[in-house]
Amino acid sequence: MPAKTVFKEPSFPREMPAKQVLWKPPLPRDKSPIHGSQGRRKPAGENEITFSLLCERY
Repeated sequence: MPAKTVFKEPSFPREMPAKQVLWKPPLPRDKSPIHGSQGRRKPAGENEITFSLLCERY
């Protein structure tokens, strides 16, 4: 029973770690493979899509 409660109430803690994990990998990854102004425009769209997808998954 306690396991279910922990899984149902993670909406609070799961949002904090999800944002940290999402913001940490996408920033360095986009800056490394990208070349310049094009890279900056692409990561913004990719980050938004990844964020929405992760939010839906979680």
